[in-house]
Amino acid sequence: MGLVLSRSRRAFTLIELLVVIAIIAILIGLLLPAVQKVREAAARMKCSNNLKQIGLALHNYHDANGAFPSGYYNGGKPAGIYGSSGEYWMWCYTGWQLQLLPYMEQSALFNNSYNWLKANPYNTDTNSYPACGFVMSSYTCPSNSRPTTIVNGGTTYQLESYMGVTGTSSNNPIAGDGVLYCNSMVRLTDVTDGTSNTVAVGERPCTGDQQYGWGFAPYGTGAGDGDTVLGSKDTYLASVLGDISTNVGLQSPRVPQGGYTGEIDGAHFWSFHIGGANFVYADGSVHFLSYSANSIFIPLSTRAGGEVFVLP
Repeated sequence: MGLVLSRSRRAFTLIELLVVIAIIAILIGLLLPAVQKVREAAARMKCSNNLKQIGLALHNYHDANGAFPSGYYNGGKPAGIYGSSGEYWMWCYTGWQLQLLPYMEQSALFNNSYNWLKANPYNTDTNSYPACGFVMSSYTCPSNSRPTTIVNGGTTYQLESYMGVTGTSSNNPIAGDGVLYCNSMVRLTDVTDGTSNTVAVGERPCTGDQQYGWGFAPYGTGAGDGDTVLGSKDTYLASVLGDISTNVGLQSPRVPQGGYTGEIDGAHFWSFHIGGANFVYADGSVHFLSYSANSIFIPLSTRAGGEVFVLP
């Protein structure tokens, strides 16, 4: 009988296994930042597309009505003709987001909200108001990690990522110097600084406590400020929110991104992107502004200030 030779099978040693695991961990560590950068680039592009849709809707609204919508509706009708139906009053306690719905493929939601407000003017703090808790994806930046809704007093409210630019301050219902402010009715011809030199809408997530940023049922401090519109020098709003008076304009957040500390960072434009925020200008173009552009943000936010500055 011939000899039968057995061949032993060599297994991995513990050290070899640990080396393989270490190599895999290093590769993952090297790849993860690249994956995160790609993901953020995609989210930033989607955010830019959201603002492009908003810019196009603003211009379509202007073409149909002869002016941009009011940034926020409260109290008296602004000077000039506001359509032929005289329905300005029924929009009180709503903002530009509701007015743009028919131009963003949401005519049914707009019509249902219109019918509700016509029968129940001023009544936006209820789930019966169709738009109240509706999550409009085009009003939400994909990089924004904060909630998209809040339940307050049994009512669900939508939380947004974008604010209309009132100009210098939002706490001035009549004499705003930007494009979208309380009771405004700004025409393209009113933007004498140039539509390519004037911002109309920009990024600012809801406050950490989720009390400011209610897009379809805004109130703010009475002029929609901090809920649906924001100025470039909103020191009064900063004081109301318990923030320092210098934390206004276009600045990186004081609270680490993702933090939920009260209402800090509610009085200035910022985003969950790295280094700055997206803005749509009055001409419909979208630009990313770095936080270093804060020094020229005030002239960028006014429509007829006559300032001379160099675009970033």
